[in-house]
Amino acid sequence: MFDKVFQSTVLVVDDEEEILGLIEKVIKNEVDRVFATSNPCEAIEFVKKHKVDLAILDLKMPTMDGLILLSKLRTLSENTSYFILSACGDKKSIQEALRIGIDDFIDKPFGNDYLKKAIKNALSKKKYEYIISEVIEILLRNYSQVTLQKFSQMTYEEKSKNINAIVEIAKLKVFKRGL
Repeated sequence: MFDKVFQSTVLVVDDEEEILGLIEKVIKNEVDRVFATSNPCEAIEFVKKHKVDLAILDLKMPTMDGLILLSKLRTLSENTSYFILSACGDKKSIQEALRIGIDDFIDKPFGNDYLKKAIKNALSKKKYEYIISEVIEILLRNYSQVTLQKFSQMTYEEKSKNINAIVEIAKLKVFKRGL
């Protein structure tokens, strides 16, 4: 039904190769694509070139602090979900991560089941957002004079009114065709 298919992409950044390998192994059946690196600069370049649904970042890394990396990635990809991993989650770091905007803070060592569930929940939300945006795009393209760019600039109330009007028009057209 949709023009494109949702393909989940997860970025994992940790300076410990064992952690990278473990996370890849744990989530390989939960996601479509995984890019794992111990180099925060590689992660930034990856996000510049690819859509990332979820980024899992280590808090303490020697080349770049996880919170600095989070800030840089957030400016490049604000619609990405972010998890912070840490073996030493002090209160100040957790508060800063929450201020910047994370979806989960995961303590090391983490349980594999907890990690899988957290990733599944985050990606389910992304898939839902993707489907909703596709439905809106289809409705706008087929039943409205409103452009997608104009729609994205509307207030929530204006969007709701337009979506309701578009749905009613779509219902009338479907009913008229007898489908």
